[in-house]
Amino acid sequence: MPTHIENFAAATICHRLKAGITPGTLAAKAGVSTATIFNIENAQANPTLSTMEAVAKALGLSLVEMLLPVMPSPKKPEPKQSFFGRLWRIFFW
Repeated sequence: MPTHIENFAAATICHRLKAGITPGTLAAKAGVSTATIFNIENAQANPTLSTMEAVAKALGLSLVEMLLPVMPSPKKPEPKQSFFGRLWRIFFW
């Protein structure tokens, strides 16, 4: 079972990438150093509650949301190919 540090690390990476910002930009928004963000994202830091709140706020989330386990997005099923589509692929590819 992941620890709260690992959940926070995964959430930080996930939500930072969704926001399309760099670690440096997140650090500036949160008022912490880029090294702190790097250590948080690699689960090598034990950030203070105030640092965790600042990072969560910079990402537009609550601290509770950041501590929940990040679920991978479900894979989209491959579209089913028709019989003729499979034949086309066999003979013409």
